[in-house]
Amino acid sequence: MTAMSRTRNYMWDMVLTTLLGGIFMAGPLTAQALPKLVPVKFVAVHAIPLVFCAALIAGICVGLQSSNIHRGIAGALGTVVVAGFIAGVVQLLPTFSQRSSETALVSVAVGEKTFVLGLVLVPVVVLGVFIGSAASRED
Repeated sequence: MTAMSRTRNYMWDMVLTTLLGGIFMAGPLTAQALPKLVPVKFVAVHAIPLVFCAALIAGICVGLQSSNIHRGIAGALGTVVVAGFIAGVVQLLPTFSQRSSETALVSVAVGEKTFVLGLVLVPVVVLGVFIGSAASRED
């Protein structure tokens, strides 16, 4: 295998890890913003701890996948961006459909809450990257 193909495989793995981590975090982010719509009672009650656990797990996965800490941190930030984008789109669907003005106001407020929580999750994901990088260095 040439160095160029190894680099392509590594980059593809990082992009895939970042996307999957974002998708993994989007569910708990949406559940914490809209707890009354979550069908599982446990998830609705414990949504905030689940968001932080999902962020830590996503960061660890990105850290395990990355060979460089700088690329791992970039992947972690990408994970938070992907999760925030997916959760934001899901939460802003009532606004996009323009059903009523009250629904639009609530939807925008929920989207802002998700954005703020996404900013809070950045250090948690970066901590996960450091843990994952340290674990991958031991091997």
